[in-house]
Amino acid sequence: APPVPAAATDPRAAHQAAVADVAQRMASQLAELQTLALRPPSADVQALERSLAEREAELEDLTAENAELSLANEELLEEVVELRQYLVPTKLRLAHAEDEKAALVREVRKLTVKLAATEREVQALRGGAGAISRAPFWG
Repeated sequence: APPVPAAATDPRAAHQAAVADVAQRMASQLAELQTLALRPPSADVQALERSLAEREAELEDLTAENAELSLANEELLEEVVELRQYLVPTKLRLAHAEDEKAALVREVRKLTVKLAATEREVQALRGGAGAISRAPFWG
C-alpha cells in the first residue's frame, strides 16, 4: 500500500501544511509587489497615457456613433408620426367601407328574397296563362 501523507492523518500536520501554503503564496505576492515597486514609474505613466489616448479615441467614436444613431432615431420618429397621420384616416375609411359593405350585403339579401318571390309570381302567372291558353275559347 502507498504511504499515507502525514497531513491526511494528523490534524496538526494538516494545519501546518495549510499555513505553509499561505506563507508561500504571501511570499510570492510580496516578491511581485517588490518588482512593481522597483520598476520605474515612467513606464507605467507611458502605458497609462497610451491607454488613456485609446480610451479617448474610443469615446470619440462612440460619441459620433451615438450622434448618428440619435439622428436616425429622430428621422424614424418623424416617419412614425407621418405614418400615424396616414393610418388613422385610413382606418376610419376602412371602418366606413366595412359599414357600407355590411349595408350592401343586407340590401343584396333583401333583393334576393324579392327576386325569389318575383320568380314564384312569374311561374304562377305562366302557369295561369298556360291554363287559360289551353281552355276552350268558346267557353
